[in-house]
Amino acid sequence: MDESRKTEKKRNSQFFSMYLSGKVIDIGAGADLVMPTAERFDLEDGDANHISEYRKIETYDCVHSSHCLEHMHNPASALIEWWSLVKPGGYMIVVVPDEDLYEQGYWPSIFNIDHKSTFCLERKDSWSPVSYNINELMSNLPYAEIISIERHDDYYNYSLKSSGLPYSQIGRAHV
Repeated sequence: MDESRKTEKKRNSQFFSMYLSGKVIDIGAGADLVMPTAERFDLEDGDANHISEYRKIETYDCVHSSHCLEHMHNPASALIEWWSLVKPGGYMIVVVPDEDLYEQGYWPSIFNIDHKSTFCLERKDSWSPVSYNINELMSNLPYAEIISIERHDDYYNYSLKSSGLPYSQIGRAHV
């Protein structure tokens, strides 16, 4: 299932009208735009690490990105770049995989070799050598107010972590 589709199931029409209205850019969307009217920005459009070289700052009512930040070389500076695109009073919505639920203690990632970072919500320490606390990253954005940070684990099978099986057996048994 595409990542935006999974997240869309958590959002109601009020969420879309409040946060995803006006001019919206979807960074790293591929063919899975958050909404049909969003402007798509992906690899062929430029380097999202330096998006302000390709798009004008303070142009968008909403900047959306689902499962793209973990592919950036420097997530903190990429977020600042993305945030610069938001008009005053606008919104930025970023969806990242939780390091415990997605990477499950493996680094480098055995699930996506292009992942350059992992993310946790609140704790200071991590098993990952490339972990970022998403709450801290968002708190460091200039003039930003965090409205919500949530863990969505509806599609996660918690029995995988406690099975004690080697990864190769888990992959075969649960595909």
